[in-house]
Amino acid sequence: IGVNAQDERELGDYLSSNIENLQVSGMIEEKAYVNKIIDQLSKQYNPKNLHFRVFIISGPANAFALPGGIIVITTGMLDLLKSEAQLVAVLS
Repeated sequence: IGVNAQDERELGDYLSSNIENLQVSGMIEEKAYVNKIIDQLSKQYNPKNLHFRVFIISGPANAFALPGGIIVITTGMLDLLKSEAQLVAVLS
């Protein structure tokens, strides 16, 4: 079964409503930094023209993507990263 961009966006909207409740409060600078990197990467490759949304949640080192451009990064992952190149590697 094929999933088109609209289906993916709708699923992402549904999933993001659940993840929003898990976000760590604050982390404004960290979120802005991750968004800046994602914006740069998406200019190079974004065939579905998705609007990426970043969520930072508490937890051990982990990062994952969900349909519709949802990107989740844990506080443990942010603590572990030592360079922009490492963040780009995780995001890509």
